[in-house]
Amino acid sequence: PLMVMPTGAGKTIVFVELRNKLIKEGKKVLILVHRRELVNQACEKLDLVDAKYGVIAPGYEQTLDPLQVASVYTLSRRMHKIDYIPDVIIFDEAHHVAAKTWLEVVNNYSNALRIGVTATPIRLDNKPLGKYFDKLIIGPEIKDLVIDGYLCRHKVYASPTVPDFSKLNLKRGDYKKKDISEIMKNPIIVGNAVDHYIKHLNNKQAVVFCVDINHAQITLAAFLGKGIKAAMLTGDTPIKERDVVLNKLKNNDINVLISIDVISEGTDLPCVTGAILLRPTNSEALYRQQVSRILRPEENKT
Repeated sequence: PLMVMPTGAGKTIVFVELRNKLIKEGKKVLILVHRRELVNQACEKLDLVDAKYGVIAPGYEQTLDPLQVASVYTLSRRMHKIDYIPDVIIFDEAHHVAAKTWLEVVNNYSNALRIGVTATPIRLDNKPLGKYFDKLIIGPEIKDLVIDGYLCRHKVYASPTVPDFSKLNLKRGDYKKKDISEIMKNPIIVGNAVDHYIKHLNNKQAVVFCVDINHAQITLAAFLGKGIKAAMLTGDTPIKERDVVLNKLKNNDINVLISIDVISEGTDLPCVTGAILLRPTNSEALYRQQVSRILRPEENKT
């Protein structure tokens, strides 16, 4: 099965409960995740129910527990050396399963039952997920979760300047970064984003999604130039520095986080009130991942 639930619907809680049933049946269960932040997220949820588990990721000692939480990149390097063969693999962010490193794990544990969870069962390269999962289970939609109070009510504002993407070519289903970067670096568009932040979100936490480092640096300078406390995260930001920046955001030491391909998937940030989309996309999956970052509820949040 591949279970589809929007960001914030509680996918981690669902597979934590699922592993309880499987472990009681005597199964060895592997929870496979994409990034270190998601390892920590899964561990936090397992700790809430006092589960016993091991972790296969940098900085953790190997244990003999039947339940293991693994970073896919660490497991792909270690799986031929460790004495652990899962009966069931739960794939978090399961749309990644067709990627090279994930396939190495799938092929190595070919007899394991696969269970996937994702908010976006879509791949830009159009590789079919039906090759790895044979039953799609659709959970509640975002609108249902908003009505029931599990996600925040929200407003959407459009930019007064509408970029022209009509002449752009697509590569692997999305706009070429170089092309959209040139369009989005327009000082008027960046200025509109800063003005909209001041008008609608002033002194509240927001994430700004940018195209590339040059675009992010220009955007960061524009926010700082207006006296707004801001910082930038990229995929190349060292892990310790990334943790420092995210903690500053959570503690209100900065108000605006400029992100390039870091915050769009799997990161829990209930403190964030606004998403500013300066990274246009033709991908429904990426769009959903971006806007969903801000929908987790917190007290007094709109």
